[in-house]
This record gives sequence, structure tokens and C-alpha cells, in this order.
Amino acid sequence: MIEKKFLINNKENLSLIIDQLFKLNWQFLYLNGDLGAGKTTLVQEIAKKLNIKEKITSPTFNIMKIYPSLVHIDAYHLKGDLQEFEDYFDNKKVIIEWSDNLNLDYNNFVSINIYFNENNERIYHLKKE
Repeated sequence: MIEKKFLINNKENLSLIIDQLFKLNWQFLYLNGDLGAGKTTLVQEIAKKLNIKEKITSPTFNIMKIYPSLVHIDAYHLKGDLQEFEDYFDNKKVIIEWSDNLNLDYNNFVSINIYFNENNERIYHLKKE
């Protein structure tokens, strides 16, 4: 198991997490954190690394957005699993915001929980089992 924590003070430092993330083998990224923690901002930076040129926005009201090499899901309003969406996952990275709301059993995943410390700094806690 790999487990790392990153203290991130600005958007530019997200490259530390993204560099670590892309050293790992994964198809699914489970993202959790409070509203405004930085989940969608992290997805935007990952999309840049995947050479996606389109503007990345939160799929909150659409539930899912599909890009050339990325599926971005917002599970804030979902329960259960993602079986109905799985046809879109082939050969793509799948990033699921609010993944704790779902019953997921994918094998090839990394999870990142984002929270604030006592100094109101963002902590990104990355785990790969």
C-alpha cells in the first residue's frame, strides 16, 4: 500500500500530487472532500496532464462529463453503484468526486481525500492499495 499526504498552499503545488499520481497505475480516482476543498481544481490539473484542451467544469448537475481520455463524475446526488455508466469507462481515466456516496469495487484505483488542517491549509491524502 502507498499512502502519502501533501500540504498544498496554491494551485501551482498541485503538480506534486499529479506527478505522484501518474507514477502509479490506476484507472479510477476516488476524490472526497468538503464543498470547496479543491476536487474540481485537481481534476482540471489532471486533465491538463492528459492533454485535454476543453474547459473542465464540475459535472454536478449533469452527473457525468466525457472527454477524450477522461470520464468525470460527480456523485454528490448519487447512491448505489456506477453500473449504468460503465460503458463509457473503457480506455479512459475515471475520476469520481464524492465517491464515498457510492458502493464501488473497482480494482485499479487511487483515493484522494482533501481536508483542511488547523491552519486552514489543504491536505491531500493519497492512498493506493
